[in-house]
Amino acid sequence: MSEGRYRSLLVLFGLVVACTTLSAALEMYGIMLPWFAACCMALSMYVKGGAAIWLSVFSRAALIALVLYGLYILLVRLWKTQRFVSDLSAASMATPPARLACLIKGLGLSTHVVVLSNEKPLAFCFGFLQPRICLSTGMADALTDRQLKAVLLHEDHHRRHFDPLRTLLIEVLHSVLFFLPVITELSDLVLTSFELKADRYAAQAAGRSSLAGALYQILSHPLNSHLPEAVAIRGFSANDARVAQLLGEAQPRLRLSARNLIVSSLVLFLICSLA
Repeated sequence: MSEGRYRSLLVLFGLVVACTTLSAALEMYGIMLPWFAACCMALSMYVKGGAAIWLSVFSRAALIALVLYGLYILLVRLWKTQRFVSDLSAASMATPPARLACLIKGLGLSTHVVVLSNEKPLAFCFGFLQPRICLSTGMADALTDRQLKAVLLHEDHHRRHFDPLRTLLIEVLHSVLFFLPVITELSDLVLTSFELKADRYAAQAAGRSSLAGALYQILSHPLNSHLPEAVAIRGFSANDARVAQLLGEAQPRLRLSARNLIVSSLVLFLICSLA
């Protein structure tokens, strides 16, 4: 698809989202936009009498259910994240090795880094309003000073931009709007962009080779393990886009599929019309 047509689809989707949101907000106060009223009248020609009433009741009930489901997902994620942080706080914290302590101090992160006594290579950013960086002794033992610096800078970028909080909001939105095909793609693209930006920040200060070396050491470490799911933290992990960027390869432009944009626009318009 040409760039011009793709941009037109993005504009169309943006307009549908904006109009749907505005119409839903106004309708709460008994106001209906003229153009939207005309669309609803056209739709009502095919849905008569009691069926129209039941469709309206069903759509409004579904909207309320989605809001409640969103609150439920938010509370569950908050609870799991809080439990993870509490377990982390109860775990054995370690005094940073001399070289790691010197590196943390040199980066001005003394009050933002906690060191966990664990032989697994762990590095992640956690916390919503006051994010912090957690690094394990296993990570410190596995990496060189320059590689450790790259990891710390990567996680510090997540900390500075409140990425754990942004991740939580994106995951809740993804869970609530599961019926829109474009949401899964959009969530993946946004979360990937977080990692790519953090990588560029770390590579600029510590060198791309140091960051690539750290990533390789972590992935090839015999005790490497994944962080728990449904917990709003930003961990040090890999995907194809990150590897390609670190290798200096030309990356395809991150974009949403045309099919999902069209389908999602139609679904939104239909939902708002039925409501």
